[in-house]
Amino acid sequence: MRELSEAVPSHRSIFSPWTYLTEFQRSLLASGVATLMSSALPVSITLIGSHTLKPDELGQVSLVLWCISIGALLGNSWSAWLLPQVAQRPSPASADGVMEGLGLSSAGGGVAAALTLVSGLRAELAVPSALGAAALGAIRVLAAVLQGRGTYLRLALSSAAGLIVALISLAIVLAVSVSGGALVASYVVGLVSAAVVAYAISGAVQARPLSATLRSTGLNKWTLILVLGVIDSFLWQRGELLFLHYFRSDQEVGQYGAAYAVVATIGLPAAATAAVFLPRLARAAGDSHDARVTYSRMWIAVSIAFPVLLWLATLSATLLVGRAGSELSPSPSVLAAILAIGMGPAACGVVSASAFYATGRIGRMVSLGGAGAITSLALDFLLIPGYGMLGAAAASASIRLSVTCLGFLIAGRMFHVRAKAVVLAGVALGAGALGDLGLLLIYAGAVETGLLTLAAATLIVLVVGIRFLHDVRHSQL
Repeated sequence: MRELSEAVPSHRSIFSPWTYLTEFQRSLLASGVATLMSSALPVSITLIGSHTLKPDELGQVSLVLWCISIGALLGNSWSAWLLPQVAQRPSPASADGVMEGLGLSSAGGGVAAALTLVSGLRAELAVPSALGAAALGAIRVLAAVLQGRGTYLRLALSSAAGLIVALISLAIVLAVSVSGGALVASYVVGLVSAAVVAYAISGAVQARPLSATLRSTGLNKWTLILVLGVIDSFLWQRGELLFLHYFRSDQEVGQYGAAYAVVATIGLPAAATAAVFLPRLARAAGDSHDARVTYSRMWIAVSIAFPVLLWLATLSATLLVGRAGSELSPSPSVLAAILAIGMGPAACGVVSASAFYATGRIGRMVSLGGAGAITSLALDFLLIPGYGMLGAAAASASIRLSVTCLGFLIAGRMFHVRAKAVVLAGVALGAGALGDLGLLLIYAGAVETGLLTLAAATLIVLVVGIRFLHDVRHSQL
């Protein structure tokens, strides 16, 4: 217990100079390495496919990766409930609940295979889809145990092992014969390897079945989280791929998927932040003052950093997306700029989502996400058949922006966040969207206006950042 408390500093010391620059950053870095396996590889495979595959085949790869992410929701939803439980009782023997999660992950493999077949994809893709979903769900369950204990280096080790295997497999595929199925298979091999290593080093072999009461409680929460995950991934986050598949063409699926992969790179630091912040906030939730300070500081910090990172990602779209993902209009750069308007706040939304999970108020997230899903469906039906990728990007950006902002307001009230923190975070997020608009103007041909807009947004972010550091130093949040 003492080792754990030393490995993961208390929330009061997050922003103190030495602790923040050493232990917290180490935990964040280790968690970031862990997200490479589950987040960076799908993005990389999509972008590699845009250079090496035909447009239609690129669309099929995007759909298979989507099916894997949907099937993994069964295990991932259990991990979201399990992580706060482990964080509140961290010990070397705190792996109870893992077996139930692994069982749900296996069921998720069946779901992914079924979705692959129902989507009309080739039957041979159902096997890697099932294995990938089951392994990804298992990784998330085992990661919840390691994150809850604060043993991020072990989590990074398991993910690094899987990443190395996946990269070796990917190199062999690129050297021998590139196909959509081979690219997906290299990713799946890495997932399975990471799951095996994580199981071995997490102590999951010693896990005991949960008591009937705790299992019932966990399953009830799991159901709510799963509904939220389906809403998030199936309807108003990446459901546009299915609409494009059925109403337009697989070529548009591939190009939209490639543009989405560019802005999805922001999910790497977002996932790493959530992995460290959620257990920390779960421990702080019992003290209203500490919880408010912890939440406020992290909210403002990500609101400054993530939208700016998205500017860089959008600027790189021209280089990252290959010919197979850029033959149609609008270009990947334009799509990425539109998507970034909603993706910036959505990435920062990991802070409010962590707040709901840490306090057990998942029902509010389900209600908010459900409203967003209904609106998203309506927008997709209205915009995608007639406007294709442009309509999909506009629908996605508007839903992400509105739902995330409402989530921030609700979470802020839960922790009684001060008005100053709300203003700083809001101005930072607004500046991020203003910068995205500047990039969109540049790509649309209004270069001078776009550059002036981007410069103004950059100045605003700098001012907010300086003010934030001042308030942290003088404990004014």
